[in-house]
Amino acid sequence: MSQDNEFLVRLPDMPDVLETRIANRPLHLMHNQQHFASGKIAFGGPFYSSQPEDGEESMSKIIGSIHLCKACTEKEVWQMIRDDPYAKLGVWDLERTVVTPMKVFVSKPL
Repeated sequence: MSQDNEFLVRLPDMPDVLETRIANRPLHLMHNQQHFASGKIAFGGPFYSSQPEDGEESMSKIIGSIHLCKACTEKEVWQMIRDDPYAKLGVWDLERTVVTPMKVFVSKPL
């Protein structure tokens, strides 16, 4: 199965879910290990209400997640989203989630 298509996925959090997010982060990461290993998720992480300043605690500024997914179809991406513990536990607001087809042409290692 080809994984040539790339999708930028913006997953906003529901209101007041920070404690649920933090408590279930290990489960979320464990679930996604298979996707990291296979390359289906090229990168992922939280996005913030504003950039945390030096020394500032960043967890309280988390308002969602962002992923770069590689999949055959958008439908496959949505299945990956729905299967994630954050989706099942109501952390992500699936009504406001945006899956955007895109293509990475330039990438620099972090």
